[in-house]
Amino acid sequence: MKLKLEWDPKRLVPPAVMAGVSIGYMIMANGFGDDGSAQAPFLYGSALLGLSLLVFLLALVPGLKPAPKRTRLKHPEGPFPWRASLAIFGMIAGFIALVFLAGFYVAIPLFLFLFLKWVSRLSTVHALIFAAVAYAFTWGMFAHFLHLEVFTGYLGAHL
Repeated sequence: MKLKLEWDPKRLVPPAVMAGVSIGYMIMANGFGDDGSAQAPFLYGSALLGLSLLVFLLALVPGLKPAPKRTRLKHPEGPFPWRASLAIFGMIAGFIALVFLAGFYVAIPLFLFLFLKWVSRLSTVHALIFAAVAYAFTWGMFAHFLHLEVFTGYLGAHL
C-alpha cells in the first residue's frame, strides 16, 4: 500500500465554522439577564471553542492517506431519501418541542425511551433501563453537581 503526504485546505473550514458558532454562543450567553443562566452556555461554548481549535490545529498537519482501494460495492444511487430525512428532522423537532413542553428532566428520558423502543427496536426493559440511567445522569449532572436549574417546560411551570 502506497502512502502519500497530503494536505487539503478544505479541512480547515468545519473547525473554523464551529469556532465561530461557539464564539457567537458565548456572546449570546453573556447577554442573559443573570449570571446563573449564562454559566452553562458559556461553559459549553468554551468547551466547543477549545475542541474546534484543537481540530483546527490537527487539520493543519498533513495527513497520510492511503491510495484509494477499489471496491466491489456500488454506492446507492437514485432519488434523494426524503422519507428518511423527514423522519430524522421530525425526531429532532419532536425532541425540541418536548423540551419546551415538558422540560429537560422529562424530555430526555422519554425521547430516549421512544427512540430506543421504536427506532432501535430495543426491548422495553432495556429501553426503560437506559431511560432511567439518562434521567439519573441528567439530574445528577445539572441539579446535584452543577446546582443549575434547568428549563422545566411550559407544563412544568404551570403545575
